[in-house]
Amino acid sequence: MSSDPVDAFYAAYNLHDAAAAAALYREDGWHEEAHNGARRQGREALAAGLDRFFGFLAEAHWQPRERIDAGPNVAVVYTLTGTLAVDLKGKPTRGLPITLGGVHVFELADGAVAGTRDYWDPAAFQRQIEAVA
Repeated sequence: MSSDPVDAFYAAYNLHDAAAAAALYREDGWHEEAHNGARRQGREALAAGLDRFFGFLAEAHWQPRERIDAGPNVAVVYTLTGTLAVDLKGKPTRGLPITLGGVHVFELADGAVAGTRDYWDPAAFQRQIEAVA
């Protein structure tokens, strides 16, 4: 894996390797969903959250489109694609292709990820689900 923690992050995410992704964080590292403030902290919680996510969105793949380095912070504009692995809201959404744009903001410290904040539009996700008959 890359020595750059941001590159290694996307490699681990795209391999659906929750343990490897969590290991990139400091022991007390955190991940926050910007739209609702939900936060997981600590490697164990991070790995568990990713395992759940990978079970929710099969074939999840992050394609970084732009990277902006600003000292110990890095912003990455990405496109996430995948296929829903579950039915949602009483609709037959299992197998539904999903595409979402977003931005990860990384806080780096001592060669590790101190924290990540994920910005994406929940309304864009809902519109894709609502389109299912």
